[in-house]
Amino acid sequence: APAVPPAAPPAQSAAQAATRSADAAQRAHATWERHGRPTALVVIRPTSVDLVDQGRLTRSIPRAGGTITLAGLNRYLPRDWLSITGDTARLSAAVVLTPAVTLDVGAPVTTLQLAGGATAPDAASIFTGSGGLTLHGATVTSVDRASGQAMAPGPGRPFVLVSPGGRFTATDATLSDLGTAPRDDRSQADVEDHPGLDFHAGSTGSLVRTSLLRNGTGLQLDGSQGVHLEGVTVSGSAGTGLVLRGDRGTTMSGIRAEHNGAYGVQVTGPSTDRPITGIVATGNGSFGIGLDNQTGTHVTAVRASGDGSGGLELTRTRDVTVSALTAADEPAGVFTHVNNVNVVLDQLTVTGGRRGVEVEKTTDGLAVQASTIQGASVAGIADDGKDL
Repeated sequence: APAVPPAAPPAQSAAQAATRSADAAQRAHATWERHGRPTALVVIRPTSVDLVDQGRLTRSIPRAGGTITLAGLNRYLPRDWLSITGDTARLSAAVVLTPAVTLDVGAPVTTLQLAGGATAPDAASIFTGSGGLTLHGATVTSVDRASGQAMAPGPGRPFVLVSPGGRFTATDATLSDLGTAPRDDRSQADVEDHPGLDFHAGSTGSLVRTSLLRNGTGLQLDGSQGVHLEGVTVSGSAGTGLVLRGDRGTTMSGIRAEHNGAYGVQVTGPSTDRPITGIVATGNGSFGIGLDNQTGTHVTAVRASGDGSGGLELTRTRDVTVSALTAADEPAGVFTHVNNVNVVLDQLTVTGGRRGVEVEKTTDGLAVQASTIQGASVAGIADDGKDL
């Protein structure tokens, strides 16, 4: 019979264990650094749940399986990090998901409170990593650690970030009172701005029959890929309701942007071929819809009414087509300013307000066709541009 090799010396096994422990601690510390150095952090892996306290790995608890619920997570965390009472869970630690991990939030837990405080490390934010977060019939909101009330926008208010490679899916859900103050409203320029729900480059997912209420910036798609928005309401944001920045393959229908502090919907960043469509914008502080520095964008089947500055704003755009836009009681139904080139406005219906279409002098090339403009108190078309 072949000889049996001798067992490894105990000293060698101890050294290997020490190395593994050091590697795990270093990995946990790096994750903590990348996610804003939260006071308490939970890293959910396919085979473990890591607890990180002030940047130090305190426990790594073995687990099996990719999907985990809040009830399942509750078995691994201290009560002051996660507690569940009836249908409400309160999470007081930031969470980072890793590949092949999905956090599922739904019945029997239908309300998830993310605790926050005065400073960014206090926020129990959720980062999908390259994993996934699923909400179904659930509400995610903030709660102040001191008062127990929902939080106003500020550096320590929690948010949900869909990381590159990550996925977020919400059906019949609400995300409310999340996100920091919008950048223009902050006195501390060095504090990072986080929308209530933020899709980063390379992330994806869907929101169906879902509301985003009273967030900082309500919802941002920043370089996302193939996000599906259906029956989404963005309302009461401190800043802009919905920001579309270089997103690709986004599909939209039944979008309502109401009573947001700045724009209802703002389209900015790199131009893409997704249409801006299926939007109703009402009572927003600035324009209902604003396009900035876009080329070849098609805006269609949108309605705007009662916004602070106007229905649709075009700034530094080129070869943009707007069709089937309805605007009512707006300071300007459509306002083009700051170097727009070759704009087509087709099948507009503009009623009331001050000006139906206002064309600023730097606009070069604009066609208005098959449109009805009536009841404007100042002018149907106010044109200072070239080649109208």
